[in-house]
Amino acid sequence: MLKCRDVEQKIGSDEIRHAGLMERLAVHIHLAMCRHCGNYARQLRAIGNAARSVWKSSEEDPTRLARLIDRITER
Repeated sequence: MLKCRDVEQKIGSDEIRHAGLMERLAVHIHLAMCRHCGNYARQLRAIGNAARSVWKSSEEDPTRLARLIDRITER
């Protein structure tokens, strides 16, 4: 069985996309059984979706990304 550190590395580096069937299955089983890794995977997915959303909207309004960066760096 995979350890949490192994799963975190695989899903954090997107290494899982290039893994074989058995390795992907082992990661999915681990994610189903370990709530901490499951939460981490959901958080990564949410961050990725938010980043894609900001990137997509910044293409529509070029100044929006600059304003967002200014707001982040102010804090």
